[in-house]
Amino acid sequence: MSISLCMITKNEEKFIGQAINSVKSIVDEVIVVDTGSTDKTREIVIRLGAKVFYKDWTNDFSDARNFSISKATKDWILVLDADEIIAQDDLEKLKELTTSNAGAFSFVQRNYSNKVNDARFIPIKETPASKDYKGYLKAVVTRLFKNDKRIKFTGKVHESVNESITEINGKIVESNIPIHHYFEEKGKENLKQRQLMYLDISKEKLKTNPNDPKTHCDIGIISWEFNKDSKTAIHHFEKAIEFAKDYENAYLGLGAVYAEQGELKKAVEVYKRLIDTKPMCYNAYHNLAEIFAAIGMLEDAIREYKRCLKLNLRDEKNIKAKIKALENQVGGLSYDFNAGVG
Repeated sequence: MSISLCMITKNEEKFIGQAINSVKSIVDEVIVVDTGSTDKTREIVIRLGAKVFYKDWTNDFSDARNFSISKATKDWILVLDADEIIAQDDLEKLKELTTSNAGAFSFVQRNYSNKVNDARFIPIKETPASKDYKGYLKAVVTRLFKNDKRIKFTGKVHESVNESITEINGKIVESNIPIHHYFEEKGKENLKQRQLMYLDISKEKLKTNPNDPKTHCDIGIISWEFNKDSKTAIHHFEKAIEFAKDYENAYLGLGAVYAEQGELKKAVEVYKRLIDTKPMCYNAYHNLAEIFAAIGMLEDAIREYKRCLKLNLRDEKNIKAKIKALENQVGGLSYDFNAGVG
């Protein structure tokens, strides 16, 4: 089956080449919709063989995305941003997906970062794709789907095809293939301006859909991370939870705000609320352990770290080291890492 790579760009000369080249060997055409570049983006993509189209920016990411996929002529559509790549080792797996009966596939987006204190941070072992980053923030995104005119993006910001696939009774299958996203390489100021644009769009979106938990959560994250507006962030995280009781990222964001403000009791209460809703949530136990360790509740911290080990071995070495260090502080408590946690 053939694949169209579809991208939207604006001033991406530093990144667009690596994105296209990362998948060029498995795609049959490259569609680039440019929304107003003033750098060499257009020259680069033309040199790489892309079909380039131009579209005025309408403050709506779905509008631009849908224009790009409307130009695709192949059987399947793969969507990438300019600061993303697919690792060479995963290309054949991706190509094999197009022989499936499924109509769409999700990928694990690894948003690389060194923000080790972020409640959503996932540590990783070094790989060529991870560069010098210590870990990433995870998102699940649908980026490969059949070229079906009924499938379209919705949402002015954080756009997705999921809603339209659901409407046609389609199924999205998890591929577990990572998309490597280097958003921090664009610089802090670029990232801040982009997020503030997302904030404005999200506020407009909330006017027409005031009960949307994701929009509330997005506003909460941006309000805190880029404006340090705790009052607004807390309000919107709580609203997100009100409309979606199991919204993990809203709890994690809310807990992070309280923790960074030194309101640790409130942060603990938030993580416990999350555990009540999602008992298998690794991040909730890990964040509790970090708080307990910081305030000297060592045995409580050990207990939560042990639960982390039972739930997920992604950071096993680091967690074991923390448990050992804490055990030494409380009198040499012994823990058998091969045993389960009660």
